[in-house]
Amino acid sequence: MKYYIYTNTNLLSVNKLKVLHEFFPTKKHILDHLKMQKNKVLKGEQFEPIEVALEKGSFNSVMKEIKRKNSGNYSQDKIFVVSDSNSIPLIVFICTEEKK
Repeated sequence: MKYYIYTNTNLLSVNKLKVLHEFFPTKKHILDHLKMQKNKVLKGEQFEPIEVALEKGSFNSVMKEIKRKNSGNYSQDKIFVVSDSNSIPLIVFICTEEKK
């Protein structure tokens, strides 16, 4: 499965964002999550993406790289990752405050 950042205008391959790799969930974690979510959806519940919290510095580094790869055209408070099979956000990266 391939993963992409949804940038409102196009899809940017996660493979091109080396800075994001260290924070990306493992394949096993993603597959386990999808199995759990499938069961929830079959029961009529809403699909929930994997939420990954990044400290402000790490989040800003990822955002800077996305903007660089996307001609500066990206400003969001969350980073949405979709798979190659649909456009439903599978993973959402959010910004948290720095640890003290």
